[in-house]
Amino acid sequence: MSKVYYDDHKREVTEQGDYKYVLCHSGGSSAKFGPCEVCGKYVSDVFHQLEERKYKGGYTKDGCVSPFGHEACLRKQRRE
Repeated sequence: MSKVYYDDHKREVTEQGDYKYVLCHSGGSSAKFGPCEVCGKYVSDVFHQLEERKYKGGYTKDGCVSPFGHEACLRKQRRE
């Protein structure tokens, strides 16, 4: 079961199993950020997704990814 909420910066935060994902709009396109890091195609509206995993009562970014790309591509990359 996922828990979804918005932080103080209006970014979508999803807690899913042992992972937490923060999804935010970058304000740019592939012209600024390059192609989608998941599918390799042009992106008119680039999103950035930060991944963290539970570790000793908190979260760590160690072993996690933080790609830029299409919102749908990033959501599909999430671990269960």
